[in-house]
Amino acid sequence: MKTAHAVFEKVGVPPFPGSLGLVNAYLVQALEKAGYRTRVQGPVPASKIQLLLPLHLAKARAEFVAASPADLALYDDGGLRLCPPGRQWARRSAVFYHGLFWNTGSWLGNESIDLHLGNSDYLARVLTSLLAFPDWERRRCLDPRAFGKVAAVPLALPCVEEPDGCDVPGAEIPFAVRALLDSGDVVGHALQPDKQDALATVSILATLNELAREAGGRPVRLLTLEDNLLGSRLESMRRLLQPRGWTPEDLFVPVPALNQRALFQLMRQCAFGLAYNTVPESFGFYVLESVYNGCPVFTNGCGNMRHLLPEGHGLDVFEPAAIVERGPQACEVVAHRIHAALMDRAALRARCAMGRAYIDAHYHRRAMEAALGAALALPEASLVDFESLQVELGPLVRQYDRAARIVVSDLRSGVLSPGQARALAELPGRSCAELKALDPDARSLFDLGVLSLREAGE
Repeated sequence: MKTAHAVFEKVGVPPFPGSLGLVNAYLVQALEKAGYRTRVQGPVPASKIQLLLPLHLAKARAEFVAASPADLALYDDGGLRLCPPGRQWARRSAVFYHGLFWNTGSWLGNESIDLHLGNSDYLARVLTSLLAFPDWERRRCLDPRAFGKVAAVPLALPCVEEPDGCDVPGAEIPFAVRALLDSGDVVGHALQPDKQDALATVSILATLNELAREAGGRPVRLLTLEDNLLGSRLESMRRLLQPRGWTPEDLFVPVPALNQRALFQLMRQCAFGLAYNTVPESFGFYVLESVYNGCPVFTNGCGNMRHLLPEGHGLDVFEPAAIVERGPQACEVVAHRIHAALMDRAALRARCAMGRAYIDAHYHRRAMEAALGAALALPEASLVDFESLQVELGPLVRQYDRAARIVVSDLRSGVLSPGQARALAELPGRSCAELKALDPDARSLFDLGVLSLREAGE
């Protein structure tokens, strides 16, 4: 039997350290189904002094060395800090990315990694664009095998496998929140930590309440994490709302971090979810969980959120490009869209039911296991013929308003210069062989992720 090291930041044992801990447990099981006898190397608990004097890590590393080399080492992005990839540990190395934030220096351009696995098709495309970042002087990509060593292994959704919620620590729904949910007010949720665009969220919620007041309807309240209503954030919200005659206390309701069962119960009682985010989601657990529990979500589609579900399946992706120029005022059109949708709750429930059926059909462990097995069976990646590669619009771009020269992107949105706009009109579809010299405007579009490279015919 083949052997594998699973080197994970979060090891999947109950109580799970969040949904990622459970997903890592699914990965271990998928490895075993693919025919690997798997040894899990997880984080070693340590005090602050032990972190300064890491003898505990020396012991863990000695045990790891004794079990090496394995046929495969599968890391998650956090696990790279525990043990860097190397042939002394395994004959083949793969990294599974829950996101791109952790330990970037360990994997970006590291040619000793044989396989990069994104947790969605979107993340796999972003990984490919990073590994294929062009070096125009040396006429090569950052990783010369970029296009043969990236694959997508879309996640099994924990709420599909554990519909009542998996064993993740957290609070129960507070009594005051339960009372609000039963009050008849229109209640939405936005409980992701440090991801919302605060200006957009405040503008949308204030406009929703103005529309409700004009129509003689019930107030609209938004549940948000307690940490989002502290210190400078709270004062910033207060300044934004004061000219409109509202306070944060009028519109926002603080909620502690909930356990997963409580979160699902809350979602089932909310009228809508709001995910106008600045942080691009590599996958999108939260919005899928909401739709799965019958609560529609309105989002700008940041990251993979715009790719999760077909249109009309409970996830409404809408973002006016004017937000880039006009800021929060442009979000009023979003509020009008949400207000109109909330007038027909039956239609929203029907869309969420379609979304739940789609989620059941696509985000399960069998699909995840099949994708991982297929990825591990890929042949060794070949060298890239740089000159044959073609320019394309990068996967980070959400939309481009050609007339206004506005790019809305997961990295940075803004107005292009005339030179950049001209390059964006001329370069897509052209091969690298045609582009012997690029001016600074054209190069800047690659630096911003507006343009990237792909293989010809893809």
